Amino acid sequence: MPNPLTSGVVAVAAGVTATVAAPFVLSAAGFGAAGVAAGTVAAWVQTPITAAGGWFAVCQSAGVLGMAASTKVAIGATVGTVAGAVTKYIK
Repeated sequence: MPNPLTSGVVAVAAGVTATVAAPFVLSAAGFGAAGVAAGTVAAWVQTPITAAGGWFAVCQSAGVLGMAASTKVAIGATVGTVAGAVTKYIK
């Protein structure tokens, strides 16, 4: 019989990892405190028609200002929920 705690542990671990990794992923993609870094993925996808308020603007804002606590909670909860559901489905 599978351990019922396994999916919960996986969900929590995935949520925490995603929350901690998110700022590093944004930085690695080129969204930094000084704006979009030249020669990065962020610079490559930036176009003159990038919509204000779209995903690019959100990533740029998070890179410059940092992530709000509510954003980190949302990332952790979303990734944790998906990871827990996938773990239950795989079993």
